[in-house]
Amino acid sequence: MGGHVNFVYDLGDEENPDELKHFLFLESVRISQEKQELADEKRRFEQEKKRLIREKDLFEKQWKIVERELRKIGNDRDNIARDKAYIEREKANLKRMQQQQKMQASNVVVKSGTFFAGVVGSAGLRKRYRDLLKIYHPDNGNGDSATLLAINKEYEVIKKQFGIN
Repeated sequence: MGGHVNFVYDLGDEENPDELKHFLFLESVRISQEKQELADEKRRFEQEKKRLIREKDLFEKQWKIVERELRKIGNDRDNIARDKAYIEREKANLKRMQQQQKMQASNVVVKSGTFFAGVVGSAGLRKRYRDLLKIYHPDNGNGDSATLLAINKEYEVIKKQFGIN
């Protein structure tokens, strides 16, 4: 509050009524100033209170958003863990199936003459050979080198029959 000077005036001194009026006037002014300062301080306090209430509301809204997002992240983490476990199981199943297929493929005995059965002409022979390479090449997932050797042997024999070098 403002800097004011307190002084005691002896009201029993009736000799100087002008001094008393002046004192009362000054006191009235001082009190009015203090009243105005208190009103200003009250107004600033109310504004600060409103600002703090708005900040509190904003903080609570932000906090709710953070909590909701954290729950989503937790759910996503759980879903990812479930998906990862599922993928690992599927990978193991796929690997097991591939091993079984390779074992079955290696147990298959290919008769000579079965790969190019029904081929007529050199163009048909080359086309069938390329198609068989696409299927049985070892770089292919289902490919097998033993089967490819049998295809190559049969291809060489049939090429000679068709007179192709």
